[in-house]
Amino acid sequence: MTVTSDPPTAEQKQRKLPNLGKEPTTTYSELDGRSKRFLWGSLLTMFTMGIVVLFLLPFGYMFVTSLKTESQIAQGTILPKSAVTAEYADAQFDLVRITGPDGELQAITLLPEGAGGAEAEVFDWDGSWDPFLAELEAAGADPADVTVYSAGTAGRSGSGVSLLMPGQDAAVLISGAAAPEPLEFDGSAGSLDAALVESGYAIDQVALFAMPDPDGGNPSLALLRPGAAINALVPVDQLPTRVDWDFTYEGLGPVVEEQLGISLDEAVLYTVPAADGSLNGVGIISSDGDPSAFLDPAVQAPEAIDTGDAALATTLDETFNVEVRQLELYEVPTDDGTVQLALLERGAESSVFVDPDDVDAEPILWEGRIQTIDPVLEFDPTLKNYPDAWRAMDFGTKLRNTAIIAGLGMAGTIMSSTLVAYGLSRFRMPFKGLIMLSLIATIILPRFVTLVPTYIVFDRLGWIGTWWPLIIPHFFANAYNVFLLRQFFLTIPRDLDEAAAIDGAGPLRTLLTVILPQAKGALLAVALFHFFFAWNDFLEPLLYLAARPDLQPISIGLYQFLGLYDANIPLIQAGALLGMLVPILVFLGLQKIFLKGIDLSGSVK
Repeated sequence: MTVTSDPPTAEQKQRKLPNLGKEPTTTYSELDGRSKRFLWGSLLTMFTMGIVVLFLLPFGYMFVTSLKTESQIAQGTILPKSAVTAEYADAQFDLVRITGPDGELQAITLLPEGAGGAEAEVFDWDGSWDPFLAELEAAGADPADVTVYSAGTAGRSGSGVSLLMPGQDAAVLISGAAAPEPLEFDGSAGSLDAALVESGYAIDQVALFAMPDPDGGNPSLALLRPGAAINALVPVDQLPTRVDWDFTYEGLGPVVEEQLGISLDEAVLYTVPAADGSLNGVGIISSDGDPSAFLDPAVQAPEAIDTGDAALATTLDETFNVEVRQLELYEVPTDDGTVQLALLERGAESSVFVDPDDVDAEPILWEGRIQTIDPVLEFDPTLKNYPDAWRAMDFGTKLRNTAIIAGLGMAGTIMSSTLVAYGLSRFRMPFKGLIMLSLIATIILPRFVTLVPTYIVFDRLGWIGTWWPLIIPHFFANAYNVFLLRQFFLTIPRDLDEAAAIDGAGPLRTLLTVILPQAKGALLAVALFHFFFAWNDFLEPLLYLAARPDLQPISIGLYQFLGLYDANIPLIQAGALLGMLVPILVFLGLQKIFLKGIDLSGSVK
């Protein structure tokens, strides 16, 4: 028996191979409807999230930047990071010999770099104790017998330390100015004229000042040369008082008697040197007065330091001689791998580092450009910019002004827009369509067209420099708000109006008890629209309140703040975020009701 069959097709001839380790392939056309909807929904969600992230990136940048310091801006990092530092004690003083007229050593002074100081020989001193002790011994002084004085200036506290030799005058330790010196003055006109000419001016070229005491008295007088700073003559917090006189020797006598209680021939004349060595003025003082009253106030008289039981070297190191510096750490490549070292001295082709774990060890010289290695950074945000911006912008006053302008204007626009929208949506009137068309047409009209006429009107009313131009116009309705509320009122069934009328309610009561309770969302939308407008409005407050900084809102304050601190980027970002904070919080707190009010109004249908 013979069995026959049809010849195999091409698909039957193709060899079927098993799917070993291969991903299954599914085309889009093979997906069911549910999978397709899931795929498109996922893509749409990812696209939306991407748009939201791009929208929020500027706000994220502003917030992160506001947490930085000015130095962190130069780091170039996204997050606020500061350099990790290590403490390093480094001697920063020069050793100065002060010699007397006989050429012998009177005192030794330690001055910081750049502090200036007495015109004396500078000793090359490495900051260690042994060379310093040797200098004292070479001067013939026993370290246990010398007195330690601080010789700082008012502008640079503790600018020097002096070791006074026994029996010497502490006045030689004053750095930067000499003590007052008596002039040759015998009480006569010729003697006074000669002393003044020697100082570089005549008696009719100077002003007379009374020098106050801390107790309020005037125990001395000063003849100040033109152009000199009068506060340079005062050793106390009080400024001198200018005394009227006729710029003659005869006129000076009565003033001296009145101010000092003595005759002119009993007074002592002193020179008053400035810190730079030039003459600042001439002081007249009673014979028992204190000539130090005429010292430059930038110079402090030396004060003895109580060393107690501590060694002299310890006192110097702890009080003056050692400056603790913060050295930045770097990732430095070495033969043993990359290690963290503290930068001591920066160089172009080589730099000096120290081990932060052993700062007393020998410094390490590293060959290479410092720009090629990375500093060690740590996350270091700061909130200091926010209180600084608050104070610099006077944010409290600006916030109060903005709240008053926005609050009163918001009340006016809600009241007026509600009444107009209610009338256009509920009452019959001739030419209602034309009235509505004209009202909507004002939305298209630019603000700049009406700016000059309205300014002239407000100027004639005397409202320039007040809040009235920013508040009163909103009590006469706004076309956009009227349109929004009218669209919502039209969605409320008229049956409710008729039921209220049957119960005896009039039009006003119907509005208050029937319409408005159902229009809370729309009213809130109108209120927030005006609030955001008033908060961000810049042109009109600038126009009407330019001469009244005490009445200006936040928008003007931010503008002025940016002009003053344009170089301080973190401070600017903090100020901008403070200005945005209230609108953002209001919108986030009321966004559901706000969006619902817009949707139900019919303006987005």
